[in-house]
Amino acid sequence: MNIVTLNDSPEMIAKAMGMTQQATEKKSSGVTLPRLKVHNSAIMGTEEIKGKQVNIEKLSGGSFRIDMPDEGGTYFKENLEYRLFFQRFMYKRWDTSKNNFVRTIMTDSLKGLRDMDVKDTDGGYNCGRASGFMAKEDFDALPDNRKALIRSVKEVRVVLGLANFDGALKQEGDDLVDADLGIVPFVWDVQNVESSKDVDAVVAKASQLGVKPLEFFTKVDTSERKLPNGNSFYVTKSSLDVSNKVKITPADEEHFVSFQSWIQGVNQWVIGKHHELAHNHEVVDKELVESFIDITSEEKVQ
Repeated sequence: MNIVTLNDSPEMIAKAMGMTQQATEKKSSGVTLPRLKVHNSAIMGTEEIKGKQVNIEKLSGGSFRIDMPDEGGTYFKENLEYRLFFQRFMYKRWDTSKNNFVRTIMTDSLKGLRDMDVKDTDGGYNCGRASGFMAKEDFDALPDNRKALIRSVKEVRVVLGLANFDGALKQEGDDLVDADLGIVPFVWDVQNVESSKDVDAVVAKASQLGVKPLEFFTKVDTSERKLPNGNSFYVTKSSLDVSNKVKITPADEEHFVSFQSWIQGVNQWVIGKHHELAHNHEVVDKELVESFIDITSEEKVQ
């Protein structure tokens, strides 16, 4: 994959950014990115009231959290504004037996992810699900354990960009203190379907207007959703602020190249893990074939 710059053609830039479908992780790239998340629970802190330290809610659920691997520390902000540089798509599944995530390489488009067999870190493809569309009757005919595995595989929209964390709060022990972090690069795994569609709407609007998302800030709030058990989670509500166009700087060009290096590095790492573990799947397949041969032989004898 060639590195694209902001001086290349609009078509090349759009493809690199992951717009062609519209009309803290360190891998072999050596690039480390802070990880952005929506924080579902309230953030508590202390405040002196009438001479006493009292626990209070400093930030409600649905705030944004970023973990800084180099500077150290975790920062929170109630509302977010960011510039979207790239989006990619991958499958991700939590492996309870190994206590870690299985993930695939990242593709340029959601269609590409769904239509292809993409290598994963478990030595297989698609984190265990089949590529392409599966009819309901075909899914219903599967064994229960196979259904459970497919349901556990999530489509993830990976967003890379620059976020404004001025006016943030930093976690220090059990308290939060004021901390202006400034503009920081980030990677954000958007797994919730509603939030992923929300980001997609921002990309679609930029595409319709013939602009790049990184030329404007996207402003994001969150909205609460209730689970049957009474717990809450939050989805994003975004809007592309086209009233203020951002002037592209040499630092933006550096980030544009650095994000591509990160994507390449992660994909190379996934491919390496895939090849390392692929023989495990070959052994299982061979044993499965041999079991069929044994069954067939027994049936012939009978």
